Amino acid sequence: MDKVKIAAVQPRTAVGPGCNEHNMAYALARIDEASANGADIITLPETYPGPWREPYDGFDAFEEISSKARQVGKYILYGFTERAKEAPGRHYLVHAMVGPTGKMVAKYCRTSPLGPWIYTGGDFWDIEYIAAGPENLQVYNTEVGRIGILVCSEVFVPELSRILALKGAEITFMPAGLKKWGLRDNWELLLRARAIENQMYTVSCQNLLPDFPDDAGLAVICGPEGQLVKSYEEGIIYDVADLDRIRWLHKTEDTMAAMAARAYNAKPGLLTKQWRRPELFGELLSEYNPTP
Repeated sequence: MDKVKIAAVQPRTAVGPGCNEHNMAYALARIDEASANGADIITLPETYPGPWREPYDGFDAFEEISSKARQVGKYILYGFTERAKEAPGRHYLVHAMVGPTGKMVAKYCRTSPLGPWIYTGGDFWDIEYIAAGPENLQVYNTEVGRIGILVCSEVFVPELSRILALKGAEITFMPAGLKKWGLRDNWELLLRARAIENQMYTVSCQNLLPDFPDDAGLAVICGPEGQLVKSYEEGIIYDVADLDRIRWLHKTEDTMAAMAARAYNAKPGLLTKQWRRPELFGELLSEYNPTP
């Protein structure tokens, strides 16, 4: 497909007794709504609809998400935490993608930062998180483009997005968890920056908890020219990704003629050898030893 309609769902997330059933029903209803509005690929927020903390009590969203994906014939991304088999008591933070056949076609386990502090001891999350390895930084070929996945504040780590871009990502989903407090302006700017510098679409949304103000969210879709659509409130945002343009930006070197030919407010060629000089980047591989 050359043009793909993206939907990002920002729910009012229930917590406490009965939350699994409530959130699952809400997620399925919003998937139906987004599908009816022509979305080709739909993302839910980080760890939504869950589970996101122990005890799991047998809750697993996959079967219902899989059934809904088959019913509507769409790609659906959703979040949960998962016990790490090789590290008892620790948990991976996962965002997965189910395809139109109902099969899980992508599964990303968060890689940064090192844990477990980031998800420990909260009113919402309370798990002993463990960071996954570099094998999780994958790009997935689908009928709706080459898809990358990161999670939440990994937007602050530019190397992760660049790795996905160099592997060919055209759309990278960065679903987030909760209210940004004083970081929302920076978060918006970084989502734009990751899209601009990597010539990809970036997509994010988050959970709105019952005690959050109505405008405490951040759902955003950005492209190489900047922010396309955003919302701070509960609901669904949409935009159409022009993947033909992304592919042109990826393969075309930066010349005045190229810029004029396509008349886009984005710089082509940033991922070609014209701009990339990896021989300059050796220090990125060295240990970081801060000076006192």
